[in-house]
Amino acid sequence: MNRKFLIVLTTLFCFMAALLSTACSPSTSSNGSGSASPVEYSDNSLIAYHESMGEDISSFTEVSKENCGNSDCHGDWSTIKADTEGALFVGNLVANPHDNHQTTEIECSDCHSLTEASTLYCWSCHTYELSRDNGTWGTR
Repeated sequence: MNRKFLIVLTTLFCFMAALLSTACSPSTSSNGSGSASPVEYSDNSLIAYHESMGEDISSFTEVSKENCGNSDCHGDWSTIKADTEGALFVGNLVANPHDNHQTTEIECSDCHSLTEASTLYCWSCHTYELSRDNGTWGTR
């Protein structure tokens, strides 16, 4: 093969590879907020909720104390516990989901979801209601 043909063939190959990588990239979801995220997520997800407040957490790969529990966001663990005092109730019984008998055994992602509605781990045993809901909680 001549050199000119190889250059054209290589250029064509690179162009097609670039075109295919763009066509195969993940679709985006803007949920009406005007910004796009590289991942799909539901309207009642944590990503959508944070976007509605002008915060972008779409780069997070998990919900964790490291990602969410810091001085820039939700604060340290004691602040998180204080903020959720009385968040759960059933009748006259009030509970805190972040200060309970399971606290050391579960991860943040056992309840909270970046891309779907969150669900309380507590609901696997208890019938708690939420005293407040920011729109990210699913149903039992």
